[in-house]
Parts: sequence; structure tokens; C-alpha cells
Amino acid sequence: MRAWSVLRPLARRRVVLSLLLAGIVLAPPLAVGEEDGESWAALVERAEAARQGSGEDGPALAERAHELAVAQRSKVGEARTLRMLSEFDVDRDRIDSAIERLERALEIVEPLDEEEERIRVLISLGYALQYGTRYGDAIVRYKNALAAAEAQGNGRLIAESQIGVAHCLMRFGVYDEALEYMLPAHEYAEEHEDYKKRVGLLNNVGTVYLELGSYDKARHYYERAVKIAELDEDVVGQGFGFVHLGILERKRLNPEGALEFYRQGLAILEQIPRTRLRAAVENNIGNVLGDDLKRPEEAVASFRRAIAHYRQSGDEWGATSSSVNLAAPLIALGRTEEALSVLTSTLADAERLEIKPLIMDAHEMLTRLHDARGEPAKAYASYRAFVALRDEMHGTETDERVARLEYLHETARREREIESLKHSREVGKLHLTVVVILSVFLVAFVVMLTVLLLGKRRHVRQLEERGRHIELQNATLNTLNTELQGALGAVKTLGGLLPICSHCKKVRNDEGYWTEVEDYIKTHSEAECSHGICPNCIELYYPENEEL
Repeated sequence: MRAWSVLRPLARRRVVLSLLLAGIVLAPPLAVGEEDGESWAALVERAEAARQGSGEDGPALAERAHELAVAQRSKVGEARTLRMLSEFDVDRDRIDSAIERLERALEIVEPLDEEEERIRVLISLGYALQYGTRYGDAIVRYKNALAAAEAQGNGRLIAESQIGVAHCLMRFGVYDEALEYMLPAHEYAEEHEDYKKRVGLLNNVGTVYLELGSYDKARHYYERAVKIAELDEDVVGQGFGFVHLGILERKRLNPEGALEFYRQGLAILEQIPRTRLRAAVENNIGNVLGDDLKRPEEAVASFRRAIAHYRQSGDEWGATSSSVNLAAPLIALGRTEEALSVLTSTLADAERLEIKPLIMDAHEMLTRLHDARGEPAKAYASYRAFVALRDEMHGTETDERVARLEYLHETARREREIESLKHSREVGKLHLTVVVILSVFLVAFVVMLTVLLLGKRRHVRQLEERGRHIELQNATLNTLNTELQGALGAVKTLGGLLPICSHCKKVRNDEGYWTEVEDYIKTHSEAECSHGICPNCIELYYPENEEL
């Protein structure tokens, strides 16, 4: 028996436990149509309630909702109901059908202006691929959803996408990288006081540290999950917090402590009608009692209760798994006939359901049983069947390991490419910055040079205009000067003291001769003298000619 088999039914059935706890829920309906007074959106809500245990036929409700959406030509309704149907497909292990429906939903919603619904379809498609163990493809879808949610700024869908990526990385064993996606999702849940999602994420982070061998850190996160669940009165969160603590104690080889935590979790989960959860815990308790504490009678009782709960919830996978586990304590008690009956019917159920891991476990248990009964031929036949399936499963596990290595290689290659692109972008930015700076300086230089040249040209024009003005003024002055010189040349002036005789009134010239006043004036100026007689002289010299 595998140590993890106690949670295996939940790990592969309707909801992956960690995703359930992380609070990935359906989006509210986006469109409404009516038929007989009920819309496809209302039918979807009823189908979702059926998945949570309302008792109605969920798949039938989802089918009716889809038919109604198609009849009303509601593309959003068609995509939404396909998404709902895919969830029921996953519940019933019809992974191919779920993926087909979701890819159809994606085709429908792609051309619509309904980005949130497209993101939700991508997340659901990632979950279906994850459930089908196609973890690499699931990561691609989750990351597509993450990029779209980041572009839209939708924190809730960002967190849901991060959770999906983290769980796929955990399946690949890449726990450090898983934490890088899980912790931001937890911060979002903490910031928005989304207690249920926060409880699930705390449990998930604890599981990562558990796988990394950091048991103290794992316990810290599990205990925080329990406390927050108690504050929020989250029964499921509390119950599974104790279950995780039980798993931790079993890892620490403390079966008594594990049993105590399991029973605490079971007591809390008995408050709700979800029998599948209680079945998983009873399975855990049976394994601890049978394998670790060697108390087969109590183990048988726990496994029988687990089988009953699984069958009540319609979980054949879980019931078959617990039936395989039931055989071990029956063999230990020597109840080989009962064990043979259980294993025979269990093997038939596992083959009908085509669950190879359980078929292999059944053959392994039959080998032990036939050996205990002293039936070597039957033991050998069962062992050969076990080995054949083991080798086949080993091949599958090898393929998964190869897929993991390919993923890691591809991731490393992409990271190198991203770093290279970042470096190229940084270099490009640097070059662009240098070019811009140089361009700015060049433009500034050209502008300054242009301004200087324009200023110089304007100054030259001003100088030329001033020169022409000066030349014009000079020409005018020259003309005036020439005219003045000519005028001055034509004018003779008398200056200084004239020596004149006080009696005869003759004037002495520069040579010392005495000349008549008229002659002197004529010689030293341009004036001409004419003779007349003044009234006084007329009266003095010509008194007889009064008429003159």
C-alpha cells in the first residue's frame, strides 16, 4: 500500500483537494434566457448546487441549461454551460470529453467581448488537462489565463491562474518555482480577506514545504490554516487543516500523533453532509491503524466506513481504492476468505473502471493473499500480472519524468531567451537613449546655429543698411560740402581792422598804399560800389536843389 493512497481518491476525483481549498469557484452567469420560467443561468446555479451535494441531478440540469442557451443563441450561455458540463465530465473521469467541451467553449468565446469568461474557460481547461495528467499542456493554459488576467487587472483570476500553475509544478516536483506562484496568490487572498482561499493556500504552501522536507515550516502553515478556518467558521478548512497535520505527523513517523489529528479532522467534517471528505479521512485512519499501529480490527472498521461513505457519494474510484486497502488488515487477521471475496470484486470493479493503479494494487494484494493461503501458482499468476502492470506504470512514470525534464529544459530555455530578450531590450533602450540624447543635442545645436546664422544675417543686413545710410549721408554731405566750398570760394570777406584816413577816408592796403574806399572794397570783396548822395550831403552841398 502506498502512503499517499489515503488522499488519492480526492486527488483524482471531482476536485483536486488543494484547488478545492484554494477556492476556485465558478463565475456568476453572464446572460439570462427563459424557458418555462427558468433561465439557463438559474439551471447552472442549480447544477452547481448539485455538485456541492444538493441531491439534484447535476449533469441533467447542466444539459438542460446548455440546450436552452443554444436555443436562445446565447453564445456566452453556450460557453458557460459547456464549462459546467466539463466539470461534471471531470467528476466522472471523462477527461477527453471535458477537454473537447472546453476547447469548443474557447472557440465560442474567443471572438466575443467577454474576456473574463474566456479567462475562466482557460482556467477550467488547464484544470481538465491537469486532471488528465497533461501537466505541461495545463501549465500553458494556466499561463495564458494568467497573462490575460494580468492584462485585465483581475486579481481574483490572477490568483486562480497562479494556483493552477503552482499545482502543476508541484506534480513536476518543481516546488521552489511552485512557491513563486503560490505565495502571490496567498497575498491576494490575505489582502482581500478571502479566508477560504487563504486557508486552502496556506495548506498548499504547507504541502510544498512538506515535500521539500521542511516539516517545521509545513506545520507552521497548516496551523495557520486551522486558526483562520476557525475564525471564519470554515468547517472544511478546519477539518482538512487537521488532516494535513496528520499527514505531517505520519511523515515524521509519529502514527499516534497522526491518528489524533485525523480523528480531530473527522470529528469536524462530520458536521457537514459531504460524505466524500469523511471517506478520505476514514481511509487515512485505516492506513495508520493497519500499517503503522498494527491494529487491524480498528483498521477494518475504518476502511468499511470509508467504503460506505464513498458509495453513498457515488465515488466508485474511492470505494474501489478503500476496498483494496481493506484486504490488508483482513489478511493480517487471518480472514483470508473474506479478503479473497473483497479483492475479487474489487479487481472486477477496477478493471471495469479501467483504473490501472488500482488493478496493480489489487494484484499485489492478491499475491500476498495467495501466498498466505499456501497457493503458490495463484500467487505467481497474480505476481506476474502485478509486475506487468508495474512495468507499464513505470513506463508511464518514466514518460512523466521525461515530460518533467522536457518541461524543465524548455522552461530553462525560455528563461534564457527571456533574459536574452531583456538584455537586448535593455541594450536597445540604452542605444535609443543615446540616440535620443544625441538627437536632442544635434537639434539644439542646429537650432542654436540657425539662430546665430539668422542673427548674424540680420546683423549683416542692419550693417549693410546702416552702411548704405551712411553712404547716402556721406554723399549728401559731400554734395553740400562741394556746394559750400563753391559758395565759400565765391565769397570774399573783409576782416580785421581797416586803416582809414580820418579826413579823406582813404584806406591803406597791405602794401602800404592809400586807396579809395571804393577801390579797396572792390579789390577785397565781390561787392561793387555805386555812387549816390545822401540827404544830408544834398542839404550841405546842394542847398539850392531842394528838389534833389
